[in-house]
Amino acid sequence: MRKLKIIAIIAAVALLFCGCNKTSPDDTNQPDTPTQSTHEVDQKFSADGMVTIGGETVVVDGSNGFAEPSLGFGLVYSDILQKLIPDNFGFSVVGSSTVLAMYVPDALLDIISDTNAAEEQLQEAYSRYYQCFAIVRVMDEIGDEGKSLLPQLRELYTNEVSAAKLEGVEYIYFYNDTYDDPGLSESEREDVAALAAGMAGLKDNIIAFLPETANGVSFEAFDTTALTGEVVTQDIFAQSKVTMVNIWATWCNPCLDELPDIQDMMDELPEGANVISICLDANTDMELALEIVDTYGLEFKVLIPDENIENNVLRYTEAVPATYFVDSSGKIIGQPIVGAPVDPKAMYIGRMEEILAAMPES
Repeated sequence: MRKLKIIAIIAAVALLFCGCNKTSPDDTNQPDTPTQSTHEVDQKFSADGMVTIGGETVVVDGSNGFAEPSLGFGLVYSDILQKLIPDNFGFSVVGSSTVLAMYVPDALLDIISDTNAAEEQLQEAYSRYYQCFAIVRVMDEIGDEGKSLLPQLRELYTNEVSAAKLEGVEYIYFYNDTYDDPGLSESEREDVAALAAGMAGLKDNIIAFLPETANGVSFEAFDTTALTGEVVTQDIFAQSKVTMVNIWATWCNPCLDELPDIQDMMDELPEGANVISICLDANTDMELALEIVDTYGLEFKVLIPDENIENNVLRYTEAVPATYFVDSSGKIIGQPIVGAPVDPKAMYIGRMEEILAAMPES
C-alpha cells in the first residue's frame, strides 16, 4: 500500500498546483536568465536510442527514465532519483505539456495518508513537500497550455532554464535547489542534500523531441494478455456491437477515482455493449496494477499494452484517463472522452446508448 500512498499524494499535489496562490519570490530569488542549449536533441521519439540535452545516447526502458511521445520530452533518472522512486519521490503530469517532480518525506506521507487527519494538517503537509523540478513544453500556438502554466511555475520554482528549442517548441526546466523541513530524519537530510545538489545538472538529462500527434488511433490489431494472464486479441471486439476501452495509469488519481464507477456499470450495460481497460504502465509496474485491481474489485478485463497498442493507441493518447468507443471490427467511433467526467457512470452509459441507437439493426 506504500506505493498507493505516494500516488494519491502526487495526484493531490497536482490539483493543488493548478490552484497555486503563492506570492511571487523576492528579487533575490528571481529565475536565472534563460539560456538555450546548443546540444543536439532528438527530433523524433525512438525507444531504441535517444540523445539527452547533455549529449548522452541512452535507451529508455522505464526503469532508468521516461520518454513520452505525446509530451515531446523525457528524462533519464539520476542515481538519487532511482534510489527514491517510488517510495518518496514521484511525478505528476499536468495536462499534456508538463511534468512535476516532488519528494515527500516519510512524516508527510504518514499525515497525508491518514484518513483521520484534519484538513488543516493536510494543507500544512502539502505545503511542506519538496517541489524539486518541472519540465514544460511551450509551443508557439496561441492558447498553448504550457504557456498558460508559466506564471504558476515561476511562483513555485526559483530557477528557470530554457533547455532546448525545436521548430517552434521550447522546453523549459524549472527547479528548486534548496529544501529544509524540521521533520526530516538524518538519512532523509542526506537524500535531500543529494537531490538539491543535482537539480541544476539534471537539466542535461532531459530528452527533447517533437511531440507526436494522432493520425488515426487504431485498435484493429493487437495480441496481448490481461492482468489475469488470459490472451486477448482484437477479436474481443467482435463479441459486442460497441466496446468501451478505458485507458488508465497507476499514478493517475482521476483514473483511480473513476474505476469503481466503471465497475458499477458492468451490471447496467446496455445490450450489445462491453467494457475493457488498458493499464498503460502495467508493463513497468505490474505489482501495483494488480494491487489496484484487487483493491477496487475490478472484474472487467485489464490489458497489458503490447507493441501494437503502444504504437497505435498509447503513443497518441495525450492524457489519462482516456476512454475510446470501438465497434465490432476494432474501429473507433466518434471522439474519445479525455479526463474523468463528473458522473462517469452516466456519461459512459449514455455514450454507449447513443452509439447503439445510431447503429443499423442487423
